[in-house]
Amino acid sequence: MDFELSDEQKLIRATAREFTDKEIVLQSRENARNHHFDTDLVAKIAAQGYLGAIVPTEYGGAGLGLAELCIVGEELAAVCLSTAATVLHQADMVVGRIARHGSAEQKQRYLPRIASGEYTNISFIHEVVDRSVEDVTEEILAEAALPEVTTAGADLQADRLDHARDLRKHEAV
Repeated sequence: MDFELSDEQKLIRATAREFTDKEIVLQSRENARNHHFDTDLVAKIAAQGYLGAIVPTEYGGAGLGLAELCIVGEELAAVCLSTAATVLHQADMVVGRIARHGSAEQKQRYLPRIASGEYTNISFIHEVVDRSVEDVTEEILAEAALPEVTTAGADLQADRLDHARDLRKHEAV
């Protein structure tokens, strides 16, 4: 089995490295110092095609595979882990799920907007108390800039065993 990068993958790596050196290194340091999430930088990342890296081409993405996404992620992480996390989280947790499991209407509606950077993912952590997150309110979701998401009909229950396992991950050793 050949584990060498293909010529296309080498070009993706070189392009990603050049982009990160030019656009991300200095800006990410400034953003970290100021505790700032830089939407202008996210727009540049979208213009580079990284937010839609694994979005199928018929929906406006680059149509790359996971190996190519990992190459981009490595180059981003080499200079700014939070930027890499933003891109990789979007690709795996958002784009991947919609591309594999979404309806045709959902794919048409969301994937082009994600690839262009019009939509970016929103992640937030909410403390789980007594095995549920029932106290996630409309106000919390609105504050997280999720106006189309409601708690009505949503399954916001955390499984007891999963929650216990998650807590063990964070215990001091």
